This record gives sequence, C-alpha cells and structure tokens, in this order.
Amino acid sequence: MRIVGTLLGAGLLACAGASAVRAADLPSMAAAPAPAPMFTTWEFTATAYLWASGVKGTVATVPPLPAISVDASFGDILKNLGGALMGTFEAKHGRFILFNDFMLTVLKPEGSRAKGLVNLSADIDSISVLGLFAAGYRVVEGAQFTLDVFAGARAFYMDTDISVRVAVPPFVRGDSFGESKAWVDAVGGARMLYRFDERWTASLIGFAGGGASKYQWDLFGGVGYAFNRNWLATAGYRAFKVDYRDGSFIYDVLQHGPLAGVQYRW
Repeated sequence: MRIVGTLLGAGLLACAGASAVRAADLPSMAAAPAPAPMFTTWEFTATAYLWASGVKGTVATVPPLPAISVDASFGDILKNLGGALMGTFEAKHGRFILFNDFMLTVLKPEGSRAKGLVNLSADIDSISVLGLFAAGYRVVEGAQFTLDVFAGARAFYMDTDISVRVAVPPFVRGDSFGESKAWVDAVGGARMLYRFDERWTASLIGFAGGGASKYQWDLFGGVGYAFNRNWLATAGYRAFKVDYRDGSFIYDVLQHGPLAGVQYRW
C-alpha cells in the first residue's frame, strides 16, 4: 500500500507538472490588457474667484457726456462697489471641453459738491456683465503637461444710469439719463498646465479676438495647490484689455490685478 501511495503521488505530481507546462505555453490571461471603456465619464470643475483689478483707459458710456480718462486702483473701485460675482465652470468629456467664465460687477459711486449756495450731486448706477463661452480640445495630455485649445465667443453687457441734482435755494433741478450697450466678440485661446507634483501646478491661459470690438485680449498666469482630489486653491495675476467703440459710446479699458480663487472638481 505504501508503494502504491507513493506511485499515485508521483503520478499526480507528474500530471500537475504537465498541466503547468501546457498552461505556460498558452497566452497569460493576467497579462492581457484591460479592454478600453466604451464610454468616458464627464468631469466638472467650478471655480469662484476674486479679481482685485484696477482700471485704466478711456470711457464714454453715457452720451452726451464727453469721454473721460480713467485711472482707478482696486481700492478706489472697492469704495464704490455695490456687488460682484465672478467664476468659471468647465465640463470635460474625454479630450473635449466646454468652458465658461462669468463676471458681474455693480458700481454705485455717489458724489456731491457745494460751491457757495450751489449744491451739485450725482448718483451713478453701473452694471457690467461679461460672459465667455468656449469649446475646447485637449491637444496634449501627459503626466506632467497638458495643452488645450479653445474657440468661442465673449459677450458684454453694460448699463449706466446717472441722476444729477442741482440745488440753488429756493430752486431745485434734477435730471437723469442713461445708456446700455451689448456686443459679442469671437475669441480663440489656449491653456497650458504643468504639474510639479501631486499638489502643486502652474497654469497659463489666454484668449484674444474681436468682432464688434476693435480687439480684446485676456491673459492669466498663476499657481494652484491641491488639498485633495476635489479641492484646489489658485492664485495669480490677470490682465484684460478691450477696445470697443460705437458712435459716441467708447469703452477702451485695461483691467489688471491679482486674482485668487477656490476650485471644486467632481
């Protein structure tokens, strides 16, 4: 019985060895590449930011008032700021990208001047809305470097109302007038992103174009820090120039200043 058991054990080992040899001759299932997914999922990114920009240029946004030169720091603007909303939204599917940048600014400067018995006061309500809508494609997608190209349009809407009051006792005279304007420019742009490591990134994004405007350009450069896979903080510098003229309406302005934001990805 001991001899039979020994022979049986040897036979089983031989069969196992032969099976292993045959299995080694077959393609390895573990080494086979995983099939590519038929569908890629959407990825979304929303950013809220604050742009501490100053303004410099020439404006004539309420004809028949003449054009004036403007050179205001962010501190000057902040004193008259009635409200602001700024942010971007991005949707990415594979290499295709939809990108939106939105800015709403409300200014409410008030002024009063007295000379002798004459008192002059003016209230201004100014609303500006800028929206960039672009479609993009990721040309380069590497572990450290990505390059996206965009084409789209930027829309502008500006509405300004002025109320003027002149008081010469016992007479008081007041008047109000305003102007609103909307236009759209075609734009193209590119975005470069470099990853130093899993936390730190550097980015450069720019758009340029024209149409209703003589020209416009928008450039931002900055760095980002990822707290985790969802939350990212950004900081950098942005400059935006537009030159639009329509009859007596002139908006030839350069805005520039530091920018900081918080980004959420899902």
